[in-house]
Amino acid sequence: MLLILSLIAFSAYSAENVEYARFDHFSSKDGLSSNLVFSLSKDSTGFLWIGTDFGIDRFDGSHFKHYRKKEYPSLHRDDIYYVSHLGNDRIVFGSFSGMFQEYDRKKDIFLELMPNEMDSLGYSQMKGTCVSPSGDYYVFSNEHVFKYDVQRGCFNSRFAAYDSIHSPFITSLYVDSNNRYWLGSLNQLTIYDEHGHVLHTFDEKHHHCRPVTGVLPIDEERIAVTFMGDEIWIFSKNDLTQKTSISIPFKSVSKVLRGKDGRIWFATDGDGLWYADSLTENTVFNSVIPYNGTPDDIKKIYGLAEGDDGAIWIGTHNTGLWCVNPQDDYNIIFSGDFGFPANMCTSFAEDAKGNLLVGTDGNGVYSVSSDLRLIHHYSLKNNNVTGICSTGDNIYVSTWGGGIQSLNTKTGFSSEISYDTINSPSKIFFHVSKSKDGTILGCSANDDLYMKRPSELWHKLTLQDDSIKNLNSKWIVRTYQGKDSCMWILATNMLWLYDGKKVKAIHPELYEKKSHYPYTIIDADSDEDGNLYVCSSRGIFRYSSDGTRFDTLSFIPNDNYRILKYSGQERFWLASYNAIISFDPKQKIFEYLPGNYHDLFYIKSSFIDSKGRICLGTTNGFYLFNPSKILPDTTVQHLSFSDLYVARKKIMPGSSVLKDGALSDQDEIELEYWMKDIEIDVDVIDYTKYDKVQLRYRMIGLQDEWIPMKDARTLSFSYIPTGTYTLEVEASRANMNYSYPRMALKITVLPPWWRTWWFILIIISLLSLGLFFYIREKTLQLRQKMELQTKKLNQTIEERKKLINVLSHDLNNPLFSVIGSSDGEMTHLTHDEVVEMIEDKSVWEENTVLIVDKDEKTRLEIKEMLSDYFHVIDTSDGTEAVNVANSQLPDIIVSDMDESEQSMAEMAKQLYASERTKHIPILFVSSKNDAVDRLLGLLCGAIDYVAKPFSQLELLLKLTNILKVRQEHQKLIMQASISTRMKEHTMNKDDVEKDEIHPFLQSFMEKVSECYTDSTMTVDGLAGKLAVSKATLTRKVKSMTGKTPMEWLMEYRLNCSFQILQNSNSDKTISEVAYEVGFNDPSYFTKKFRDYYGFLPSQIGEKKK
Repeated sequence: MLLILSLIAFSAYSAENVEYARFDHFSSKDGLSSNLVFSLSKDSTGFLWIGTDFGIDRFDGSHFKHYRKKEYPSLHRDDIYYVSHLGNDRIVFGSFSGMFQEYDRKKDIFLELMPNEMDSLGYSQMKGTCVSPSGDYYVFSNEHVFKYDVQRGCFNSRFAAYDSIHSPFITSLYVDSNNRYWLGSLNQLTIYDEHGHVLHTFDEKHHHCRPVTGVLPIDEERIAVTFMGDEIWIFSKNDLTQKTSISIPFKSVSKVLRGKDGRIWFATDGDGLWYADSLTENTVFNSVIPYNGTPDDIKKIYGLAEGDDGAIWIGTHNTGLWCVNPQDDYNIIFSGDFGFPANMCTSFAEDAKGNLLVGTDGNGVYSVSSDLRLIHHYSLKNNNVTGICSTGDNIYVSTWGGGIQSLNTKTGFSSEISYDTINSPSKIFFHVSKSKDGTILGCSANDDLYMKRPSELWHKLTLQDDSIKNLNSKWIVRTYQGKDSCMWILATNMLWLYDGKKVKAIHPELYEKKSHYPYTIIDADSDEDGNLYVCSSRGIFRYSSDGTRFDTLSFIPNDNYRILKYSGQERFWLASYNAIISFDPKQKIFEYLPGNYHDLFYIKSSFIDSKGRICLGTTNGFYLFNPSKILPDTTVQHLSFSDLYVARKKIMPGSSVLKDGALSDQDEIELEYWMKDIEIDVDVIDYTKYDKVQLRYRMIGLQDEWIPMKDARTLSFSYIPTGTYTLEVEASRANMNYSYPRMALKITVLPPWWRTWWFILIIISLLSLGLFFYIREKTLQLRQKMELQTKKLNQTIEERKKLINVLSHDLNNPLFSVIGSSDGEMTHLTHDEVVEMIEDKSVWEENTVLIVDKDEKTRLEIKEMLSDYFHVIDTSDGTEAVNVANSQLPDIIVSDMDESEQSMAEMAKQLYASERTKHIPILFVSSKNDAVDRLLGLLCGAIDYVAKPFSQLELLLKLTNILKVRQEHQKLIMQASISTRMKEHTMNKDDVEKDEIHPFLQSFMEKVSECYTDSTMTVDGLAGKLAVSKATLTRKVKSMTGKTPMEWLMEYRLNCSFQILQNSNSDKTISEVAYEVGFNDPSYFTKKFRDYYGFLPSQIGEKKK
């Protein structure tokens, strides 16, 4: 905790003392918002709240947390005039213009508390609060007093005394245990009863009343009133007429406080900090001044508060925050705390007056008074001090280069001593000391040990052991008192034991082994029994008093120890690079001294003064403490999580992450997967100075190892993967040998929506559904395929049955002999393969097949067989077939001859006799397969004859070939007809007429020759001239010739143009010819001409040549 050493010096006045103490100081350099501190207050948790002119600060002993309007929009302003703790962890703030607010920790916002009456009274300055002994809350402004209404949850004027207790400028308010109101103002003190009746008034005119600054109960019977003047009034609670005035040695009291120990503290606006243990006419007032500062640093004080440990906190006008702790005997002090200059402290001693003598390397000797108030410097002829030895009034000082000097502390004069009979004495000494019998021992460099017993002359002791050849130690480092009159002597190459007569080398075997890191004794000290304990390069050892035995103290942790000191009662002290520990060799236990020691300890620099205080020298000063009064703190006052930040943005309570309030109230939180740069602040209250709380953390599930936080109070995670973790934070001190305080926070990082359970369930459901439909579809396809194969198999079976029936029954029965099995006919090709082998399938498009068969079943089977490829119509007899052929003009007729050869022959005769139908080819099918029957069918005019049973493919191929030949024949006739019309001598008219052109095509060509010159002629126009629909015209022409009507019209125009251009008598241009034959664009004509003939119209002349 905070360190102080109280130093008292009486002044010329019996009622005034000056006390110097060490203060802890915090300013804006340490994180304080402003060095102008208006008010201080400690809350029930232990935080110190600070009102400044630049915001509110909350202090935990090490770190300042800021509350400013910029980060907290609910805060009205930043200049906070006062801070007050009302109890129940309620912190309120007041300032100018009616600002009166409360901080809500759970919501992390500032709530409005200003009384509604001030809307009409005006927004005057809020001056302060008061809590009565009965627990009622009051707040007062410049002019009015308001009471907290518990039922309404606000401050208002609903109490009996409101209308009476007011003043033009209220400065203080106190409500005593009798519910009397003590109201102080600029020039008056008024006391009211609970109903507002005036009991007593003390004004400036009659009572010399100065501005009242505070009213404070000092015990159960008395109340003190402070003023801006130089007196204090003491009232009796039971008799207000009894008033005692006490003169005080200071003025302008700004704050007054009664501590937990009954001590009364006064903060003044100009005279610094004062205290008194009682208030009577003979009271001694003590001025407290920092010896690590100046009186002016704490001259003007505006804030005053007491900590839980009794520390007094003050807020100043321009130097920030200061703290003094009256518990001065229970702390560790560093020399810089009381003004000792930075020096390398090599040695210590104590003079006859109890002053501490400090030897330094390069700056002589300092004398520090026992109360650490006075520091005196002695400059020697050689200031490289290595050791100090006090024999009362005479001080021996060993130096490096100036020999051993004698220092007179009264005169400050020093001179090198005379070594009597020693010739050419050494100028370099490691140390000087005094043995138990008063012998002065000088440890020289390369010149043996110098000795001067009482009443004897100086002489040298040579360190040589006859039992060891060539062993001679001349570099003497230290001497230590042994058992009885024995003396331990430490040289650079050996440890010796001197019994007063002779010296003996102790365990020389430890030094014999050659090494780059040999056995070396760093420091040593002996106990009451003469046993020598040493810290060496190999560890901590203990030598028996006679030097015959030694053992290792293995229970002590390994470290680079530089100092070893015995303080009595089986307690040794070790100082390493960054720690001080004590150990008990009998109980084999050790303990760390609280604190962090960053200054490098100077080797062998230690001392114990007459008060039992241990001094440990460093390269920058020294530490001072009394081990018997060190009470290490083994508790942690407060540990909690504080604030949560995501991507440097603070997460407020009530948000989706902190639904249930502040982070400190949560056991678990949920974070979204996209939240990165997570920061979690940790609150720790720790006002100790040396044994600061150490924090460490781990994230179980992410990193299970503990990680120290050092001085940081923020945990940072750049990224936390999806999952559930437990964040643990543990607090400890140096000597907490039990379970450490630990807090835990469960953190769940939610997965992205595509990794949530419901999305995965949907995906599984969709995949399952998709798999179900896939399997179902494949099952249906397999079933259909099986049904198709079954159908084909049944069909094959039926065909085979029919074949058998044909062979075994009446050959004239057409029902069972239509379709033969194709398996035997085409054993190596499937139906689909044969269909794909047909190169030109265009003849199937728009061609009509007429089926003639009396047997309905046979007729339907053939129709079903061909309907996938042709337009099929059917009829049951020959007479009807003639009528259908005349009306619908089919492209081919498939007729059965089994029913009646005479009727079929008559049908063929009528069809071929008609100009309209004589071009239609006929294909006969019959179960009669002898030569006579086939010839008879062909004689009737049939194109082909198919014997039953036949295959579907055979019939399809024959129909395709017949129609293809017929189509090519009609195309040839059409082209010949066009050429004949263009050029009469190209082909004989009789030859053309002999070729039978389809009547419909004949009519079509006539219409083309009539209107080809019309450039607007379309298919619709041609169809209209032929009295048919456009679709019928296109279907008929395309099915019979393979070309569309417009293609024939284009071809006709091109032939005409060719004849015109070829005529040598014609002098028409190409454009004129184009327009003449029906083109309305010469360029388009030229393109079509070249596409058709392979050369341009302009090249016809060249072709003729």
